[in-house]
Amino acid sequence: MVAVVGNAATMVKKAGVNTGNMMHGAAARNLLVKHINMPMRAWTEAEIEHLNEACSHIVFVAANGIRPGAPDTHPFARFQSALNQNILRTKLPVVVLGLGAQQALIAEPTTAIPKPSLDLLNTISDRAVNIAVRGENTADFLGRIGIKNTSVLGCQSCFYHMRPRFDPPIKAPVALRKIAFNYTYPGNEVPLIDTAIREGYSPFGQEEFAEAGICDGDFTLFQESPKLHNFFRQSAVGRDTYVDWIKRQFQQYYDMPSWLAAIKPYDFSFGTRFHGNMAALQSGVPALWIVHDGRTKELCDYHKLPYMLLGQAKNVRSVSEFAEAADYGPFQKAYAGNYARLYDYITQAGIAHKMPEPVL
Repeated sequence: MVAVVGNAATMVKKAGVNTGNMMHGAAARNLLVKHINMPMRAWTEAEIEHLNEACSHIVFVAANGIRPGAPDTHPFARFQSALNQNILRTKLPVVVLGLGAQQALIAEPTTAIPKPSLDLLNTISDRAVNIAVRGENTADFLGRIGIKNTSVLGCQSCFYHMRPRFDPPIKAPVALRKIAFNYTYPGNEVPLIDTAIREGYSPFGQEEFAEAGICDGDFTLFQESPKLHNFFRQSAVGRDTYVDWIKRQFQQYYDMPSWLAAIKPYDFSFGTRFHGNMAALQSGVPALWIVHDGRTKELCDYHKLPYMLLGQAKNVRSVSEFAEAADYGPFQKAYAGNYARLYDYITQAGIAHKMPEPVL
């Protein structure tokens, strides 16, 4: 049995959570034969004793927990400080899944990082054979701060169903009638959202709790949202039109089976949310990632997922152009090898897992 800490496999409906992290967390737990979930607080002495006696490893489901350039007072710092102390109080080795650095698309090299983050990374590096990171940008940053034992493995959400080969392969959509759409920063994505509203695409949210509130008849977060104020200053879409779109078509889910079932009937998905499009892909729906930051780009580069840079995407007005850009040939060729690398990482760490053997 292993102890899992980090992103959860389900979410509660409350402002401040990102349901995309739920897919990251659920995929990690899918791999494991047996696990217990540990809370994100200081563990009690009884909990530490139980872990040392009953568990073989601590699995840290990390996501984009590295924030280069952030101050020591960053909100992540308190959690990371507590987790560091928790790990130090155990005798267990650590296995990391999906660690990423949140960086701009073009970021200046830096070694600045909150001290609690650095302390945690050094502890993990000492307790882990290798640290699974999302992409080359993250590996490069960790190398600059002295963390050398990294393995670039992308995100385990790409292997949610634990298929050694991605079968059946993703094919180009035969129709473009039902379109799933996702967005992150409305003020930066005005042309995409305006087109989505005009063409009637269905928005799938991840942390759009102002929109979820609209669906529940509560407009408090909508009226107070700085992101949406910025959007309406630039958009040709009025508030009433936006609200009507959300009421009719907005969807946001708090467990993966519901999300995957809801998106499965769609013909195509696109937008700036990594896991929003990954949910579509895992349901057999072709998707195109709109890349707006370094985290998304390094994941798409590693998995060979089809993407378009946000600057280019802002000039596109036809979903057919997005669909034509979604070439899954490179992804299909890379998938089996990427799966095998994650399989080897988990196996060599000594964790009891459920992944079928690779087929190369």
